[in-house]
Amino acid sequence: MSAGPSAGSSNAIMVPIYDKIPLSHLLEAAVQKTYHELYTMADVLHSQTNLERKIELIKFACRARQLFIRILA
Repeated sequence: MSAGPSAGSSNAIMVPIYDKIPLSHLLEAAVQKTYHELYTMADVLHSQTNLERKIELIKFACRARQLFIRILA
């Protein structure tokens, strides 16, 4: 008899299947959110100055990047 753990046991954390969301669903939601935000910005930005547009586009790009990084991390 061995005092150590058996060869068949696993130290992985068991997560119930109902707590998992498929990656494809997360990515689809993120793409839809990003597209909606970009579409909305297109309507709003035409009335702003060139500098304000650039600032808003950089902010948008950072938010979108962070969203996808959080999903893939």
